[in-house]
Amino acid sequence: MKIGFYERVIIAESDRFPEYVGRTGVVLGISEDDTQVHSYSVFFTGEDEGVSFLPTEVKGTGEFVDRSQFYDDADRIKVRVEGEDGSISE
Repeated sequence: MKIGFYERVIIAESDRFPEYVGRTGVVLGISEDDTQVHSYSVFFTGEDEGVSFLPTEVKGTGEFVDRSQFYDDADRIKVRVEGEDGSISE
């Protein structure tokens, strides 16, 4: 089953990042195309950046955290798109 945004995951295995095995983090990014998920970007409490794991390396818990734990939705901007260009509008 596909893991969703803001889902808590456990790192089940990782040859590239063995220090994360057994740790719990939250999915903040998903790299995918029309047919498959390629990787999950997982954020760990106390760290400044997420770590990218293969789908076989993470196990979803079915528990989700609120988006507001990571993003301030009150701090929004409007973007005007013209052709292929975008600019901030007021």
